[in-house]
Amino acid sequence: MRRRSRATRDYFRAGAWLLLFVVFAPIASRADQLGDDTHFCDGKADAAYGEGSASQGIVHSSVFQPAFTSACARESGLLNYLSTGDQNGITQLTARARSFAGSDTPLSPAEKAQLEVSTRFWLSPVHQIPLYVNGWAIGYNLPCFSQQMKLTSLNLSLIYLAVIKAWNDPRLVADNAGLASCNAPILLSRRLDTGGATRVFQDFLAKENPEWLPYARGTAPNAWPVNAFSCLGTFEAGMVSCVRDYPGAIAYVGIADARANQLQTAQIQNVTKSFVAATTGGCTAAAGSAVLPPGTHPQQLPTGTRSAWVPATLGDWSSVSITDAPDPVGSSSKSYPICSFAYAFILQQWFEGFGGTTSGRVARTVVDYFTAALGTPAQTALTAAGYGPLPESVRQVALDGMTSVSYFRWTTAGV
Repeated sequence: MRRRSRATRDYFRAGAWLLLFVVFAPIASRADQLGDDTHFCDGKADAAYGEGSASQGIVHSSVFQPAFTSACARESGLLNYLSTGDQNGITQLTARARSFAGSDTPLSPAEKAQLEVSTRFWLSPVHQIPLYVNGWAIGYNLPCFSQQMKLTSLNLSLIYLAVIKAWNDPRLVADNAGLASCNAPILLSRRLDTGGATRVFQDFLAKENPEWLPYARGTAPNAWPVNAFSCLGTFEAGMVSCVRDYPGAIAYVGIADARANQLQTAQIQNVTKSFVAATTGGCTAAAGSAVLPPGTHPQQLPTGTRSAWVPATLGDWSSVSITDAPDPVGSSSKSYPICSFAYAFILQQWFEGFGGTTSGRVARTVVDYFTAALGTPAQTALTAAGYGPLPESVRQVALDGMTSVSYFRWTTAGV
């Protein structure tokens, strides 16, 4: 059989690419023009599935999905979220089995690299989109102490090193005179699952006590320097049970869950040596001091040069931390020290990233949904639910990231 000439092969190759463009370009344009209001919630969407952080699941169901339904009635019910834990979400997105993943902490460089490169599909950068500010209270169960406890960051780190073992330890009594008569042992609790809450808590402890450095920022996921735990809780509900069911217990519990279950919670000393109660406002104040990865806001670029825009959400967020953050400048607000951004991990180029197995209509749902989640109504509703809205500067960074999501890398619309 005669072999085709190079010119013939080039002809067929060009024809194949033209056919792909004709078939997929209409879908791509709908997924790409995210900054164009005429395409927002245009009803041309399909069901999308996310998975990850359990606490984020509560925010999706109670805040973001109602806001999405209100803004996009024609796409109501198309966004589904499974609350199985941060690591499960990352694993499912790495396998391209979900449209996005949710996490209470940013990706490590290794996780980001693994998520962006798949053996089955082509490479796609991944956006780390901050959605809101989450925080963890230090809950305790101590019937012999009716006041709100004050805990220095150093003493809290020593409690979790099992150095301070009793509630009437002189180091605790120094800030809480009423603890002198509480001779109960301290019962330590921790998360059983490898959730972002543990990473955030250990990151906070490491900023005061260098003994925690080997365990901070997920360098040793779910590892602890001691094995002296009386209770292991799964997700936030499990941690609430650890505190509620065991007198003498202490645990790190989501602020919203601690408030909903009326747990005793401590004031924690922040970096400016102020004792601060666990509140959503304290976490939003801490978020205002975040140093974000560099990026160029698209409105700063001349018309026609948007393809050169690399938003901050595509950068390395692994060093972004708002634990033990300074108080905001020029404000009377105090930063609560155990906080983190909650993130959605979203591929930038869907056709390349999913190998053509996911349609532009699914991408349309995801970008419409998170555009609504980052809107003013949804962000305003977060406080009543027990979570912190993003500072305006961070919200704009998140919106910039969503605007750059595209279906085809080589399309010209919206990139």
